[in-house]
Amino acid sequence: MMRLAFITDLHIGPPHADTYGVDVRRNFLDILQQIDQWQPDALIIGGDLCFREPHAAIYEWIQSQLASRPYPTYPIAGNHDDASMMVQIMQLHSESAQELFYRRDFAQWPALFLDTSKATCSEEQYVWIEQQLHTMQEGIIFLHHPPFPAGVPYMDINHAFRQMERIQSLVLTHQYPLYLFCGHYHVSLSIHRAPVHLHITPSLFFQIRRDQEDFGVDHYRIGFRQIELGTGWLRHELRNSPGNRLISS
Repeated sequence: MMRLAFITDLHIGPPHADTYGVDVRRNFLDILQQIDQWQPDALIIGGDLCFREPHAAIYEWIQSQLASRPYPTYPIAGNHDDASMMVQIMQLHSESAQELFYRRDFAQWPALFLDTSKATCSEEQYVWIEQQLHTMQEGIIFLHHPPFPAGVPYMDINHAFRQMERIQSLVLTHQYPLYLFCGHYHVSLSIHRAPVHLHITPSLFFQIRRDQEDFGVDHYRIGFRQIELGTGWLRHELRNSPGNRLISS
């Protein structure tokens, strides 16, 4: 059995940045402590490592917190990230000079790590995805944006992936189950459209209301997803914890 921990949407800001009263650095460090106790074989970070804009110093700080961990880390880029900066600072491998996408196999489970940071994928990436899917039976895909509307009006209307039909044409025609794990929407929910099982993991920042078109914070609880893999089976569980708020002076 292999254990994968999945976190997403860290939104780490520069020191002393106004992150809407949320202590995002403490949230990240607290979740890392919980992950350490669970003892995973790998940690996957699902994008939006940076608060609003990418900064080298933020990636360097995140990398400094991960360097001493006994498990490898596999990040992907979100819409607030710079993929090329991540590759350089976090010493990542990518199949492209322009985007951050790659494959890793966990035991017999192939896993694709995609780059949807521009809310699109390049033709080069789509060709690569199709080629990889031809070599796979059951598999896992990590990406930042959900490839389907998710019933979160504010995000579906304003910040959805812009090429849904294109990516759906690849994953929905696959002959075997695909398990997709993403973030971006700042909610926890699952969508099943055979053969795809999509699971959206909550942010380490705050969660968004799902009942209105205007932006609104639902709550400040955070969490990480525990994914366990075995021969012919996959199971996962969301572990929640209270988030940290900054104390006003």
